[in-house]
Amino acid sequence: MVVRHQAVSIFSEEELGKFIGVKSIGRDHIEIECGCKSVKYGDIVGDLKIFGVKFTPAQFAKHAGKRMATNNWKNQIWVTNTRGRKICLWKTCLMKYHRESFLRPQRGLIVHRDEFIPCSLCKKERRFHLRDKEQCWIYHDALTNPKWKCSDMPSGRVKCEDEKERKSRKECRGCPARGKCNGCTRCVCLGCSMCRFGDCNCRSCVEFFTNENS
Repeated sequence: MVVRHQAVSIFSEEELGKFIGVKSIGRDHIEIECGCKSVKYGDIVGDLKIFGVKFTPAQFAKHAGKRMATNNWKNQIWVTNTRGRKICLWKTCLMKYHRESFLRPQRGLIVHRDEFIPCSLCKKERRFHLRDKEQCWIYHDALTNPKWKCSDMPSGRVKCEDEKERKSRKECRGCPARGKCNGCTRCVCLGCSMCRFGDCNCRSCVEFFTNENS
């Protein structure tokens, strides 16, 4: 991963002097040692290349086994300061050229926040993303199944042996208005064509399509 910009120097000597592991400084980038902690393998070390226009280090966090790396990599990837302390990227000046922030939905576009369902065996609550029709169906199918279990998750990506999400992490559910939201008009949907299904006989779906056709 790296830094690119029109200027001769994208970071001042004073800014870079706060870190160790700076490997190279170019006109359009810098390269610095970074790392991401893996529960299974410990610290995984890599090289971060930062460009002022664009960079996508989420892949590095995913390689380290991090979940939700796409939205949380700034908190998961660290660099080392001159005192030998590991500092999350979002706390450093290295993020000042980053422009790949969360894209807010267009006006009128319905957003569904992440939902949780407990496993009938281990009782741990598992996260469901509702970003498209298929993901909504996976959640809807699990919601209507009182015997749903972790192994029913597609691709077997969750097992009962896996740790449950921390309480602080569960508060982040994908609301476009606020990072931590208990439910608002921007992220709670009461029924739409994406999360309701014509071939489902549950009460919510039947009522939705009945009202749609009336």
